[in-house]
Amino acid sequence: MNLEEQLEASRQQLATPLEHVGGIGPQRAEAFRRLGLCTARDLLFHFPRDYQDLTRLDSVDQLQDKQLVRLRGMVLESESRTAAGGRDMLGVLVGCGPGRVRALWFGQPWMATRFKPGQDVLLSGQVRMRGCVWQLSHPRVEWIEADADNSRPDQWGDQLLPVYSLTEGLNQHALRRAMKAVLQAYLDVLPEVFPESFLTEHALWPLRQALEQLHFPADSAALAQARRRFVYQELLVLQLALALRRRREQDRAHAVALEPTAKIDARIRRLFPFEFTADQQRAIGEVAA
Repeated sequence: MNLEEQLEASRQQLATPLEHVGGIGPQRAEAFRRLGLCTARDLLFHFPRDYQDLTRLDSVDQLQDKQLVRLRGMVLESESRTAAGGRDMLGVLVGCGPGRVRALWFGQPWMATRFKPGQDVLLSGQVRMRGCVWQLSHPRVEWIEADADNSRPDQWGDQLLPVYSLTEGLNQHALRRAMKAVLQAYLDVLPEVFPESFLTEHALWPLRQALEQLHFPADSAALAQARRRFVYQELLVLQLALALRRRREQDRAHAVALEPTAKIDARIRRLFPFEFTADQQRAIGEVAA
């Protein structure tokens, strides 16, 4: 099979509809279509919009007052009540390993519907000791979705969890599972656009390695290297497109070549109603030539 045939075979495989990708099926494929994702290639290049960093977390037993922290824990209970001044207050007790913290929100009663016992969450904010409990007021909260059997999401590794744009009928766990499936089935089909020598010269990762690490990075260094590959490729394609556009503009700007004849000389002279000087005569001759 020659190169052209290989590329065509690759194109056809990557055009596989998502309903035919293992683990997705027709019903879930319809949800993907609402995101504009119809084929295996579309899903492969549906990049995460963010990552949940599970590698840099603080421990409750090492907290200090007014410290900015990042804690992972499980929701134990939540309580809504009216605080002093008549404001609504939501308190959520979270178990973080050997200790507990309480997250507080004021004037946001709708938040109460978002917390249920057993949820795995990330809390970020400034911690204060109140009584015998560490408290965070209005922390940033991220929900870490569990597997279908409600186990913790450690199958992805305690690392950088990809966070994707979603639509109704899709959650992060389902999209991660689909991404794992499409990577396993179609990653090796992707053709590399750069020669190996070019990759080596510019210290770029191969496409397949970069794509896999962009979706499920082993660590922040791997994520940075994967991003570098795609940023470099995108900027190079942009520069090539601009160069081609400049070339087309230059080609269109060139006048049609005219065969030098006595008619050109005569047409020039008819434009000027006066006698030419010797220098002007010479200039007209040069133009006509």
